[in-house]
Amino acid sequence: MYTVVGAILLVASFGTYNIISTITHEKARDIAIMKSLGLSELTVRAIFVVEAALIGLAGALAGFVLGYLMCMA
Repeated sequence: MYTVVGAILLVASFGTYNIISTITHEKARDIAIMKSLGLSELTVRAIFVVEAALIGLAGALAGFVLGYLMCMA
């Protein structure tokens, strides 16, 4: 039983690492373009922090609504 769970966690961690490294690689190009246009490092960081906060807020809100609707069903 623990072997199966360990294998599942290992595969999930490789998938998570792959997604994070791909996103980081894609964002590096965006950051380079923004900095070449003259944006400061603080402004670039603020853009990505606001983007992440909005995506997190939307996901949390959608999860709450879906969870509430499933509990009521």
